[in-house]
Amino acid sequence: VLGRWTSDNSGVEVRLNGVATGITGSGDFPNLFDFEINRGFVAGVNTLEFDVNNAGDATNPVGLRVEDLEGFGNFGGIPDFRITSITRPSGNPLTLTLTWASIPGAKYRVEFSQDLASWSELADIVDSQGDSTTLDDSFALNLGSRVFYRVVHLP
Repeated sequence: VLGRWTSDNSGVEVRLNGVATGITGSGDFPNLFDFEINRGFVAGVNTLEFDVNNAGDATNPVGLRVEDLEGFGNFGGIPDFRITSITRPSGNPLTLTLTWASIPGAKYRVEFSQDLASWSELADIVDSQGDSTTLDDSFALNLGSRVFYRVVHLP
């Protein structure tokens, strides 16, 4: 997990699943500080906690800012994602069939690009068809001599 954080008045610690990560903050609220957590994760749901301290005896608000939070990882029990085949069905040269390893019950979005810089939706929501999912494209394939595809696993 990567991100940036700050608090007012001090960031006592950041905990992952109730265990201190060693990450603390100075409480300089206008300035964000980078953090990275790369161990301590467990299978299933993980909980990230930000413990902050509000200075003074009077009742007053406390602030916490967390921005640019990103998570990456290998998920046990989930197949390695890959597009397993791209084929043109015989008899229909203007259609392309994408097939990818999928998770039963999951939802996906399929996007295409001609330059790998800007992406457009080909299909907004594609329901998993089990361990493998396919989608026919008769649109993006006809845009030019080169088309790139990506499949996004939706939460």
